Amino acid sequence: MTEGTVTKTVWSQSIPQKIEWDLNVPDSKRDILKILSQTIHAYMNDYQIKDNLFTANVTVCANLMYLPEGSEEPQIAALSHTDTVRIKADLPSELSWDGSEIELHVTPHSPVLINSRKLGIRGHLTLTVNLVENIRLPEPSYPGNHLQTLCEVVDTYSTPVLRQEQFPYALSFPLPSGKPPVSEILETSVRIVNPELKAISNKAVIKGDIEVKMLYISTLSSVETVEFSSPFTEILDVGDLEDEYLITYDLKPCILTASILENEENEAKNISFQGMITVQIHAIKPESVSLITDAYSPNYQVKLLKKSAAFEHCCLLPQDNFTLKEILSVSDSQLEEILDVTCTPLLSGAKAEHQKIRLNGILSCRILYRTAGGIHCVTKEIPFEQSRDFPKNEPCSDISAKIELQHFSYHISNHNSIEIRSGITYHICLHSTCDKEYVEAILVDEDAPLQISRAPIVAYIIKPGDTLFQIAKKYATTVDRLKAVNNIDNDKNLKVGSYLIIE
Repeated sequence: MTEGTVTKTVWSQSIPQKIEWDLNVPDSKRDILKILSQTIHAYMNDYQIKDNLFTANVTVCANLMYLPEGSEEPQIAALSHTDTVRIKADLPSELSWDGSEIELHVTPHSPVLINSRKLGIRGHLTLTVNLVENIRLPEPSYPGNHLQTLCEVVDTYSTPVLRQEQFPYALSFPLPSGKPPVSEILETSVRIVNPELKAISNKAVIKGDIEVKMLYISTLSSVETVEFSSPFTEILDVGDLEDEYLITYDLKPCILTASILENEENEAKNISFQGMITVQIHAIKPESVSLITDAYSPNYQVKLLKKSAAFEHCCLLPQDNFTLKEILSVSDSQLEEILDVTCTPLLSGAKAEHQKIRLNGILSCRILYRTAGGIHCVTKEIPFEQSRDFPKNEPCSDISAKIELQHFSYHISNHNSIEIRSGITYHICLHSTCDKEYVEAILVDEDAPLQISRAPIVAYIIKPGDTLFQIAKKYATTVDRLKAVNNIDNDKNLKVGSYLIIE
């Protein structure tokens, strides 16, 4: 029997955390007229699992843009708040685990205008913890008696490597030529494009481009948007990664601080960003595990000790992409300027039907624009559905998928509409699970020889579903003996209604 490993989820829990912050408007800023939009991000500082207690420190960053009272330009301002929350959860006692996976998900709720000098940031943070154990399937130990065993080969995978690491980044950029100096930073966002991971022994080389976007008020009282890009390379210690592993990963960047610096002409035209990138690596090892599912002795009484295990199989399909194009009506008035557009793809479902894999989701677009009546902000959702052929001969009981925004562009299509074009890449993984009972140990009682009570020669009529192993076990003979006496090679030679000679 070939030793193998199966991965078992031994503990999983989602821990909710409310985000309820009330912020006062600084004395230097005007009263609030209207809230435009709110964004909330979260990232993991650190976590530990010790003495049956899970503890995590999560930093939450929120930014809220609003229109202040008064008609002076610019009619836009921002408030931001950052806080670190401590999240705890009790684990079951005597829990054995080999790897952990942590996921953060933040859902912003509608902000609350408490009064003209105070507003409330609202949201919901969910931290999901999964602990897995890699179970070795040992070869059964039994005395050296002549035994007949029935083996089955199961294709499965294990996850011996689950890693979550963080590394900082620091970027500095001058404003592009022609852009006025910065008076106040309103909002920043960051994403990773062109990611690449290569595993070498116990190292993971991660490459990509950091794209930073900044919305700011200039010294000319105009609202400006700029984008910066910079390549990065990072080498992480991730444990033993072998060539046959199927490696998937996810990069989640965040901006911690954005600072305004002066250039040689004493103009606020240099920007410094500092942040953190969280790397989550799954190294999945495909395995073919040989299991003893039944055994007997032609000579002695045999007792089988059995266990059952869940065997999982996954198939990662090649990535694919599609393009969305949509014209959105955003105003009843003439559009003068699009100040900023932010697009985020959200997956709502993935399922298989009629030999097709179908993805459903929305592209959430936040549009900040100006009309003669002032500055406005709206959120529009573009639904999408994408399908691809289901691969042949692939078992599947569940589908997981991940989508990423590769690029997007926009322009004013007519007096009150905007055209959005976006490229979306998606990754699909097919999962299937089966439960198998296998023999963990075989106990042979040499003090209890079998008492065979049958005729010296038996003609056995073959029934539907019969196998050579079943027949040999029933009549306390061996499979090799049945093959030799009846001049057959395997179970395929058994024909229902014909007979076997058993000696």
